[in-house]
Amino acid sequence: MHNKFVTPAYLISIVTQALFGLATPIGVMLLISWALVNYLSVGSFIYAILVPLGAIFGLYTMVCFIVRASSALEVVEKQRKEREKKMLMESAMKKEQAKDNEESTKASDTENE
Repeated sequence: MHNKFVTPAYLISIVTQALFGLATPIGVMLLISWALVNYLSVGSFIYAILVPLGAIFGLYTMVCFIVRASSALEVVEKQRKEREKKMLMESAMKKEQAKDNEESTKASDTENE
């Protein structure tokens, strides 16, 4: 999957966003667990429940993000290929028109002589 659209900056961005998507639910569940233990006197067993739950949500978020990012990259590649194909067709048509114009000018020149 190496092409000119996959640059190091793009890869760093994807990895950073994926890790942020993993860490955020874990951090939120850790904060909720801390609040439950300190303010509502819930036992510390709540850490063992909510932090793994946050890890599961984080993994889900990370996988969804990576799938969406890769599918978006495929769409961009497809659009780029279509643009290149269209440009090639247009340049071929221009060459053909120039050739036709050249032939018509030669034909008119021979008629004038």
